[in-house]
Amino acid sequence: MSTIGLIYARTTEGLIGYKGTMPWRIPEDLARFKELTLHSTIIMGRTTWDSLPTRPLPDRTNIVMTHRHDIEHPEVECMAGSLSRCIQYQTALAPEVPIWCIGGAGLLQEALELKDTNTIVETVIDGYDHRGIHAESATYFHPLLYKSRQWRKVKESTIVVWDRNKGPVPRTPPCKENGYYRMTEYQYERR
Repeated sequence: MSTIGLIYARTTEGLIGYKGTMPWRIPEDLARFKELTLHSTIIMGRTTWDSLPTRPLPDRTNIVMTHRHDIEHPEVECMAGSLSRCIQYQTALAPEVPIWCIGGAGLLQEALELKDTNTIVETVIDGYDHRGIHAESATYFHPLLYKSRQWRKVKESTIVVWDRNKGPVPRTPPCKENGYYRMTEYQYERR
């Protein structure tokens, strides 16, 4: 059976998207996502698909959960229905290939509730400035994994990063007050 997991980045407040895209541009976050998802299957919702700068993501099986079948690309599978049906389909084709659910919030919540989901990689970006973020255009996903009896934290690592949306990296010391973020990756396994 395939490893089934969630992988996502969020702010400390749970923001995962704004106006249909990621609100930050942190190369270290993107590089880590690529490292973990390369040569696997990624499942996403339609808005997540539309937000990708490169479609499909290379060297991965891309599956888009959508009721609209207007994506015309030979390397993309479009599926309607439940996430569990989609996972069963992919597991039958390639049982040894890991499956990652990458977003949006509805798909992540559905994956979190599946009993077959066995791993979560959650990146928390501390220090993101929420001023100017309008709630009606924002997407949030903030499961309280550290309080859950179903999940146990198996790994935690932190680095300091700069959001490239703010321009070139400054020469000031890296701290929150100078515009840097603390990016912490948590890995959880089902108990």
